[in-house]
Amino acid sequence: ELERYIVFGGRKIKIPLPSKWQIKNTLLACNILKCLSEIEGFQLENALKGLEKTKWPGRFQILPDGKIVDGAHNPQAMQELVDSIKSYYPGGSFAVIFAGLADKDVRSNLEILSEIASEFIFVSITSSRRSFSGNDLLKILREFSQIPARTENNIADVLKSKFNKPVLVAGSLYLAGEVLSLYFREDQIADI
Repeated sequence: ELERYIVFGGRKIKIPLPSKWQIKNTLLACNILKCLSEIEGFQLENALKGLEKTKWPGRFQILPDGKIVDGAHNPQAMQELVDSIKSYYPGGSFAVIFAGLADKDVRSNLEILSEIASEFIFVSITSSRRSFSGNDLLKILREFSQIPARTENNIADVLKSKFNKPVLVAGSLYLAGEVLSLYFREDQIADI
């Protein structure tokens, strides 16, 4: 069950985004809405109902086939992602599809993801920004780990593959965008 709740002002509020760090974010948003409702005179209850409908594509998003996609691309966000994975899937291990931009700390991200990875599938990003190649990522991983890993050229083909573990896609918002565009029409992505 990915739904979690907080109690705010005696009201049970659904945390709108399924990740561990959203508990604090939701509580903060509730407090800000309460202050603003007192200053601006709007109905707090309506604002809280709206908050419960918040969506953030590409952040701990469960895809229709059960894969998880998250745009985490720095060590802090990656640690939050891994902590959330451990919270929702205790003891679980994942096939991790990963790509990273050349200006990011991919080594730290891979070290963090290694806590939950049963295997890595490295892909490149098709963005105009420079990204690590799959072979570059494999070399970085081999500096500290022997977790099974391979490189692939086509993210669409990788996503169609059969996996014997749950799948996590992470490492870049650009990668998350590519993945979402394979599952949804452009006009659906922001309205998921």
